[in-house]
Amino acid sequence: MRILRRMSIALTVCVGLAIASLIHASPASALTPPYLLQSQDSRYKLCLEVAYASTDNGARIQQWPCDSGPAQLWYPIDKVVVDGVSYYGLLNANSSAGQPMCLEVPWGSPNAGQALQLWDCLGAARQLWSMDFVSGTDYRTLENLQTKQCAEIPWNTPTAGAVVQQWPCYGGEAQHWRFQMPAPIR
Repeated sequence: MRILRRMSIALTVCVGLAIASLIHASPASALTPPYLLQSQDSRYKLCLEVAYASTDNGARIQQWPCDSGPAQLWYPIDKVVVDGVSYYGLLNANSSAGQPMCLEVPWGSPNAGQALQLWDCLGAARQLWSMDFVSGTDYRTLENLQTKQCAEIPWNTPTAGAVVQQWPCYGGEAQHWRFQMPAPIR
């Protein structure tokens, strides 16, 4: 009888953990609502987006006119605190519950100018970003935990389709992002 009871408890715990892992991977369980990440030069209203709304590993990350579509919506997930700094994964809303996809620095490359990509969410340091406010503004920088470099628009170009890359953090406008709630889709 004791063996059956212990096995029942163990089975219940395992099923609970499996369900929790599925819920955790789901965009609906994210800590906050999804956000648009708009580059600072808002005259052009350009947002961080997965090119062509792809859900493929290695999909390019670019800036594109803000439209509140799922390829432009990002959920902060998987909070990790390192040396007093909070880092989060950025889950793309175009993901499915069975295949959550996150913003990452490919292979954690330390190269300045490395283009960012979409990849299966792993919770790895190359997929974790601090989201610190820029002093005196409502903009934030996105600094990668592994490389200690920031997400930026090269040369702060206002061009739709410009690839988003990592670059050493220097505090310039090309590295400033506004987290904003998406407009309702009509």
